Amino acid sequence: MKTADSPILQQIAQYLSDTLQMELLNQGHTASEALFNSIQSVIEHTLTGITISAQALYYAKFVNAGRKPGTKGVPINVLVEWIRRRRLNMEGKRERSVAFAMQRSIRDKGIKPSRFIDKSIDKFNKSKRLENKIERFMEEYAEEQLQTIFNQLTA
Repeated sequence: MKTADSPILQQIAQYLSDTLQMELLNQGHTASEALFNSIQSVIEHTLTGITISAQALYYAKFVNAGRKPGTKGVPINVLVEWIRRRRLNMEGKRERSVAFAMQRSIRDKGIKPSRFIDKSIDKFNKSKRLENKIERFMEEYAEEQLQTIFNQLTA
């Protein structure tokens, strides 16, 4: 078995994606489900080993880190879409007017960070399930490497 094809490695990568998605769900950040659905893990082989990372839509960093007061405003069209998805009761006001008011409030007060990435990584790193999978993968990887060395020596 090649390391890249390891089912255990695939399971570890999937567990990372699942952990991030569950944290988003737990915090209620699923208005459009676009961010939730965009999360995927990537397995990369580097010169120093194997890296598992996660990718998501560009705005994941804003959901995670929040927005400081006084920074550039959130684009109006993004807020209008958010209002439509949430089907907010605007008491007769137009979506664009509400979006401008929201933009001003965000610019003045900021948005509290959710830290969903940070919290997910903490849960991921503390997982006993993950620890067991990594241990099993390392055993398979070491065996594969030893077999490769043995094959080269006997060839």
